[in-house]
Amino acid sequence: MREDTPQDRPAEESSLAGLRAAQSRATTSEDTGGADPHEPAQGVLTLICFTCGKEYFFEDQEPPEGLTCEKCGSTVFRSFFSPEDDEVAQDFEDSTARDLDPDDPEGDATAGDIADLNRL
Repeated sequence: MREDTPQDRPAEESSLAGLRAAQSRATTSEDTGGADPHEPAQGVLTLICFTCGKEYFFEDQEPPEGLTCEKCGSTVFRSFFSPEDDEVAQDFEDSTARDLDPDDPEGDATAGDIADLNRL
């Protein structure tokens, strides 16, 4: 019996990211929390040009066949998929995000703490 080579696989499965995506879609509904395994995962697919770094985002549609970078003309992209409603990623972002409120103090120091330091 002959083993499949990357050239024998469908184009989607010829890259590691594509193979992982295909394996992810092939999981049972128990593994996906009850979601239909035949439905595409909800989220954002980001393709980044390997040559120049230009980013292409696809949320509601698949990337077109034969996608070519508008900036450099390359056809090689790295793919990253960010699923929607990922509670772990949201929790991480909430705990590590920078506070954007300009009126918040920089740290835990209170005005009394600063006055105590001035008395030393």
